[in-house]
Parts: sequence; structure tokens; C-alpha cells
Amino acid sequence: MTDPSPLGPKPTEPPKVVPATGPSRRSRPLLLVNLGLVAIIASIALGFAIGRSTAPDADSSSETRSTKASDDVSDYWAAKEADSEPEEAEEPTLDLGPDDFQLKVKIVEKQCFGSAGCNIQYKVEPIYAGELAEIEDALFDITFRVTGDESGPQLGTLTLDGGSYDVETRSASTSGSGVKLKASVTEVTVY
Repeated sequence: MTDPSPLGPKPTEPPKVVPATGPSRRSRPLLLVNLGLVAIIASIALGFAIGRSTAPDADSSSETRSTKASDDVSDYWAAKEADSEPEEAEEPTLDLGPDDFQLKVKIVEKQCFGSAGCNIQYKVEPIYAGELAEIEDALFDITFRVTGDESGPQLGTLTLDGGSYDVETRSASTSGSGVKLKASVTEVTVY
């Protein structure tokens, strides 16, 4: 038999701690990134495989494909128009002519020199024969002719926008104090 050791029985060694064999805490984010990449690659591959199975044959012409795309676009817009609200009735076209207006010559200033005649400052103001509501949103020109000036007829244009207009002062010379200036519409242009 063996002699017992003077110190007593031999103590047993403490058990060794063996680290777990799973992934460490540091490698978990890397593992998640790798799994994400694998999922993305698998999705792309699956999409490609599905796309290939529904693609037209290689024998079909590009004209057929472009016609199909054109038909799809046409169908889309036709459906879109059907779904949209009904369009408002088209506004009637404003048909204006010289007979729709009268012109008034308003004398702003008049200086007469006996038998030498008169110098006159005047404005031409339009008067619409219809309802003003009909022209309140319209833009148009009224071309007119003023007679009575000793140098001959004068031509001018008034632009009416939404029923309002700017009146410019014009000048004329007459042969006497009894001569009256008269204005008449020659043309109306609607824009």
C-alpha cells in the first residue's frame, strides 16, 4: 500500500470552465448582416426566376411588345378618364362684333379760337349693348374710327380686360366750334 501523504489526501482539481461553443456576443451583429444578405440574394433570384417564366418567347417581335405596352397605356388613361369627374360644359365662345358696342366721345378740354377752329382733348368710352356679365371675364380689342378732325379720320384701339379698360386722352383740331367728333367701331377682336 502506499503511504498516505503527510498532508492528507490529494485534493481534486477544480473543474475547468469550458466556453460555450455558440456565437459570441461580438459576432451576433455580423451573423444578422449575413442572414440579411442571404435573404436579399434569395429574393432577387426568386424574382428573376418568376420574371423569366412570365417573359414572352424570344421569337416574339419587339413590335408586338411595344403594341402591348401602348395598349396598356391607352387602357390606363381611358379608365382614368372614366373615373374622373364629369367635365364642365364648355363655355360658349364669345362672339362680339361692331354692332355690340357704341362709342361715346367725351370732351375733356376744348379751346376755340374764333374762325381758326378749336383744339379738343377727348376720350372714347365704349358702351356694351348686352349684359356686362357676358364680357366680365373676356379680353378683347375694340378698333374705332373718329371723324370730325380737320386733318382727317383718326384710328384707335381700346383693350378691354374683364370689363375694365384704360382710356387715353386724344387730341383733335376742328374747323369750328360747331363741329362734333363722332366715333364708330370698325372691328372687335376677342382673345
